[in-house]
Amino acid sequence: MNLHYIQHVPFEEIGHIEIWARTRGCTISSTKMYLGEELPPIEQVDMLVILGGPMSIFDFEEHPWLREEREFIKRVIDTNKLVLGICLGAQLVSDILGASVYPSKHKEIGFFPIKKTEGASNKSELLNLLPDSFHVFHWHGDMFDITDNGIRLFHSEACKNQAYLQDNILCFQFHFEVTVENINNMLTHGRHELNFNKTYIQNEKKILSNLQHLNCMHMYLEMVLDRFIAQNHNQL
Repeated sequence: MNLHYIQHVPFEEIGHIEIWARTRGCTISSTKMYLGEELPPIEQVDMLVILGGPMSIFDFEEHPWLREEREFIKRVIDTNKLVLGICLGAQLVSDILGASVYPSKHKEIGFFPIKKTEGASNKSELLNLLPDSFHVFHWHGDMFDITDNGIRLFHSEACKNQAYLQDNILCFQFHFEVTVENINNMLTHGRHELNFNKTYIQNEKKILSNLQHLNCMHMYLEMVLDRFIAQNHNQL
């Protein structure tokens, strides 16, 4: 399987997804939009991963490549490739599918629990091996709605839509993929966002004291991605 990922800023990387992909024999390629790199031919992509970033999906003036990227993602979706969207990437996919993207009532930064939505496991086997609730890493201020064709998978206190599945498309609002290095890089570039007076924003000390959640996060990520691939093996 050829996995291609789109990266928007140098400090939000593919993280544990790279380990998952390499241990399963995938070839990996990337386009770093912030460097002006070219997107690949569609036929070279089996699975597209769209990473996060601090910008809005509507910041076309500051990041004109967002228009090109959006058209590329649409073509990938239209050709029934596998798509995984993370944070900004999930918002781009949701917008393309016709769902709204807008500022969330609460910015969410740090380790907070997500919960399976009622009935999600009955609609998809993707979550069957996962506990009903567990901690993941968040860093987002916007959120997406979900179309009528999507299955809402997770929610949190601060954000009603944390993940969804729609056919061969899987989107996470949270950062399932981050490693210790990723989190340190995000903190270095995003400390100005850490408003300690907000309920769902943790300070740097609190974030770094919760790194023990990463091992379970990565295990659950691998379970979800393995099932996602298995359910869509006919697309590869």
